[in-house]
Amino acid sequence: MRLHSRPLRMRSPPIWTTSSPLNGAREFARFRIDLSVPRPDVPTDIIDAPPLSGIEEVDALPSLLVLAWPQQIAEKVCAIFEQRGNAFSSRSRDLADLGMVAKQVSDLDGSSLIAALRAEGERRKQSGSLPEGLPTTFSLPDEQLDAWRSNFAKASRAAPIQFDAAYQLATALINPILDSSAASKRWNPGSEAYEV
Repeated sequence: MRLHSRPLRMRSPPIWTTSSPLNGAREFARFRIDLSVPRPDVPTDIIDAPPLSGIEEVDALPSLLVLAWPQQIAEKVCAIFEQRGNAFSSRSRDLADLGMVAKQVSDLDGSSLIAALRAEGERRKQSGSLPEGLPTTFSLPDEQLDAWRSNFAKASRAAPIQFDAAYQLATALINPILDSSAASKRWNPGSEAYEV
């Protein structure tokens, strides 16, 4: 397997690149990777990639510094509820991401998720993109649901999850963070609930 990256592109302010992993000569996925310089006020984790090929020179990958799960989830939730003028968010891809996280990532710490979401929500409230702050439940207006449902496959880049499943899973993951009932609990994707 080879990883090909295109040249970095500057946006305002993130840097990103598109990667196209190959299996032999065949591309099996294409995805964007956001890159940034670590900031002391943003929690990060270190990921050590497992050996992929059994060839020492290939498998000797450096550790990666990544945005911690609580921060990633907080940013996605806030982006879903952000407003631009009178328009609702167009970030239905974040709904797909939240649904897939809820389905695949275990042992998320509820207290850390609550703290990250509160901090990110307050930051965006102060900046004006969440003028009313975060809602108390993970629910979207019918107009937003209809718009997102109709363009979900394209917006989510054909993510391996359907709209209704993503919305149901995201609701189960996020409601207990918004109402703080996830405190001192951990997310279990098998039961789709926070457990002690």
